[in-house]
Amino acid sequence: MNEADNLALLSKSSSAVEKVNPGAKRVLSSMVADTLALAKKETVRQSRPLRIVQVNDEPYVLEALGLMIRHCFPEATVLSFNSAIQALEELSQTNPDLVITDDAMPRMRGSELCQRLLDRKVTYPIIVDSPWAPTAQWVRELSDQGLNVFFLPVPCDLESLRKAIEAAGLKIPHE
Repeated sequence: MNEADNLALLSKSSSAVEKVNPGAKRVLSSMVADTLALAKKETVRQSRPLRIVQVNDEPYVLEALGLMIRHCFPEATVLSFNSAIQALEELSQTNPDLVITDDAMPRMRGSELCQRLLDRKVTYPIIVDSPWAPTAQWVRELSDQGLNVFFLPVPCDLESLRKAIEAAGLKIPHE
């Protein structure tokens, strides 16, 4: 390994670390770069309101769920869609912080929406709500395939929604 191969976050003079492991500069530099990238990503995320997409073909459910989401995240931007097809168009242009979708919808079910998002290799969390126990099975299967997806049995109350959101990795601010 020559000096040009090393990234220069450490001083160029010989050090104890360098004598023990000549590749240590590269490893440490990579770790620092990764940490800085994560810190920058977190700073960007904190500088804007959360973006949450909700999908349900029942208008009253969209309204009720929207109220509960806004209770958890008063500053969040909540985009509501009454079809998975419309939501998929939006999701092809933006990456939200969370998607909450119903399963039983006409034209495109939540399961198909999730499969398409898996095919796109999205990383944002998805919560699928359904009153049907078999939905939990395909949610587990998609999770095993790498989709960041969670099941929420409905009807649900605010506390159930909060638990699902936290399980999905979003921190709910204290009231």
